[in-house]
Amino acid sequence: MRRIAAVILGLLATLLLLEILLVVGQSAFIRMQAQRNMDAVKGTANEVRILTIGESTTAVAGDGKTRLLVPQTAYPKQLETILTARAPEVDWTVLNYGMMGGTTPAVLELAEPAIERFEPHIIIAMMGIKDTPDHRFPAAAELPWPLSSLRTTELLLRLSEDRHLRNTAVLTDIVRFEDLPTSLRPGQSQLRKFVREVRLTEDSATAAAIPDLEVATYLWFIQRHRRAEAVLRSIIEAHDIGHLLLARVFITNGEPEQAYAVLQEAITAHPDEAMPRVALVEALIEQGDLAQAKAVLAAAEAREVPWTAHAYSLQELRVVRARLLEALGEYEAAHSVLDTVDIQQDPPSSRDWWYPLDARTDVRRGSVCLLQDDIPCAISALEQAVSFAPGNHAYMYLLSKAYRRAGRLDDEAEQRLARLELHNRRVAEYMEMAKLLRQMGHADEVDSLFDDAVAAIPSLRESHARLYALARKQGVHLVVMQYPTFSLEVLHKYAPPAPGVSFIDNESVFATDPDAYFHEPGFPHSFSHYTEEGAKRLAEHVAEHILSLRAEHTSDP
Repeated sequence: MRRIAAVILGLLATLLLLEILLVVGQSAFIRMQAQRNMDAVKGTANEVRILTIGESTTAVAGDGKTRLLVPQTAYPKQLETILTARAPEVDWTVLNYGMMGGTTPAVLELAEPAIERFEPHIIIAMMGIKDTPDHRFPAAAELPWPLSSLRTTELLLRLSEDRHLRNTAVLTDIVRFEDLPTSLRPGQSQLRKFVREVRLTEDSATAAAIPDLEVATYLWFIQRHRRAEAVLRSIIEAHDIGHLLLARVFITNGEPEQAYAVLQEAITAHPDEAMPRVALVEALIEQGDLAQAKAVLAAAEAREVPWTAHAYSLQELRVVRARLLEALGEYEAAHSVLDTVDIQQDPPSSRDWWYPLDARTDVRRGSVCLLQDDIPCAISALEQAVSFAPGNHAYMYLLSKAYRRAGRLDDEAEQRLARLELHNRRVAEYMEMAKLLRQMGHADEVDSLFDDAVAAIPSLRESHARLYALARKQGVHLVVMQYPTFSLEVLHKYAPPAPGVSFIDNESVFATDPDAYFHEPGFPHSFSHYTEEGAKRLAEHVAEHILSLRAEHTSDP
């Protein structure tokens, strides 16, 4: 008994010592950071001081030699070097107040005394991706106090998360199908959502394209769009398959005109197939070009010659007709069209290669019911859709919205929502969910997704409002920027335009070479820390904005 008691006391003593060391270590890091910043201040008449605040994506970056995350290669340090080289007549001082793993309240707690102390001329903020509804590490929310508040607990949870991310890390140097581990292969469950070409089956002449289509889909999922495009171009040339998937890659990458061109190529090459026209109508609806979508669909429906796989093609045309009517606000007409869809109709090949008609019909009906504020109808239809396609995040998101509108969060609903990985989660997960919605052709849901995020995580709006007030009080110009790969439109949900505030759009800053700019992210996540080259590229982009601000200031009368 004494031995057991001694072991327990020893464990408690070890945990207490570790907790103390973590508290002291964090304090020491903050003091060292403050001292470095104090030593950097020049105090000259023409000094321009820039205070950068945020989380670890501000505090550190990769080291080209050791691949460690270190302050010396972070974007603030590189920004100072770039500004000094481009405008040497100014004494540029860039102060790095990035905080490892901090939420926005913690970031501002660190930044407020720094603003008073250093009296910066410009503040650059990139923050919010770590915020959660209760400001804590997500998994800690399920633990009892005081365990949930210990830094030791947070350390263990971070180590666990890091291990998970390492185990699910993407491979960015994929060239051939054989390079893809089994766990990362998209397979038919993904291909059937996007390929949708009647000539592709396992026993067809085009079956040789299937492995390369999996490679292209994988590269698209990890946002290597140009590499995915190159693979798909070669598949199209060799096998005449892949037009619809390539169009989806272009849409996701914000290049609708290229998507339209690819789909027109498919229509010209295969005039007897309806699916390229269906995909073109879907793309036009997503881009808000409803008049052109209406014209393309009308021409397809007026065609007198039977389509290849005619009976099935008619059902696809009806589903997309309902989607167009929904976009036009003709809800009852959309219901009427959905009533005519024959969900029992067999697809052109194995059902493994085609997304279930019943799921797609139900999700359209659920979406229309939501717009009509008919919540019982929406829940019924969307629960059916999820039962037919349980892995579809877009369907799950619509169902979660219906549940919330109904005020219904019973145990079953909670379990369904948990599968979204958005319940008590970080802003980062909302951003990743937005990318999934866009990939799946549900970009119209992203706006309400972030309305939900801002409502669920009030610290986003509150912290930015507090920062705005601090900057106004000090007479400092505030620059707010979005994380690379995410949109400025999302940022404005919680950081709206205001006098004395300018914004930097970093959405495409890494698009030219993401492999060089990011450490390997976790699959299917796409956000990670920057390499040294990535931090430099970001700093160059930020420098353009800072120099333009200076040019505006010096040209003022």
